[in-house]
Amino acid sequence: MKIAPHIPVVDKSKRDDGTFSREEFTFYKEGNVYICPAFNVLTTTGKIMNDEMFFYRASVRGCAACSFKTRCCRKEPARKILRSIYEEARDAARARSPRPTPSSNRAASASASRCCSRT
Repeated sequence: MKIAPHIPVVDKSKRDDGTFSREEFTFYKEGNVYICPAFNVLTTTGKIMNDEMFFYRASVRGCAACSFKTRCCRKEPARKILRSIYEEARDAARARSPRPTPSSNRAASASASRCCSRT
């Protein structure tokens, strides 16, 4: 019998400034590269930074000519992405983790408020 751990994954890659989040880039394990929404390649040197992160970077020339630049890296000359050395395990945990739907959250909220409001 196999036991699959269910560990919540804290994801800080979402952006609230209107630019592309990391999830909008595609990671290709075979080539160890990310592909951006405009099909430019982000590569890494393979050096581990901050004890557990790979640093991927697009070319400055590619980003300068890109029509998505303002939605991708408006304040930087090129897009950069960090990837955890544990990302495969994090992906597996995300795949096993049920995603709550907005309607189930509302239902749970309403149920909890009814339960807790009784005296």
